[in-house]
Amino acid sequence: MTGDIANSGKESEYEAALNLLSNLKDTLISYNNSLKIEFIIAPGNHDCNFDKTPTLRKLSIKSLNNGTLDIKEIDNETIESCTSIQQDFFDFREILENKKSINKQLSSNIFKRYDFLLGQHSISFNVYNLSWMSQRNEEQSKI
Repeated sequence: MTGDIANSGKESEYEAALNLLSNLKDTLISYNNSLKIEFIIAPGNHDCNFDKTPTLRKLSIKSLNNGTLDIKEIDNETIESCTSIQQDFFDFREILENKKSINKQLSSNIFKRYDFLLGQHSISFNVYNLSWMSQRNEEQSKI
């Protein structure tokens, strides 16, 4: 699934989405109980709860946009602050995803890799969190 699970990143919106997806999964399995359904979900800008924006996030985005902070200077603390407004999304996704398929060495709040075995073959899905720098009032085509 590609982002915008919610409208404004609120916990209640994820509860509704969880009910919908759980019911869909159960219904599909009821037709064929040999189905294995995995959820791979990327966040979108509507998965950000801007009511929870910390000051460090505002300062980091402003500094990146005006060039006073180089992208090479972004550390884990900055990423954690910038993605904190997506915590309700992360909690929602964690309920649905298969933890065994997550490549923990390559995964973070801005990138997640899922590895699956299909017989003798493996398939990987890379999920990019392109909304980690989203803002409430954005200009299109500008991060």
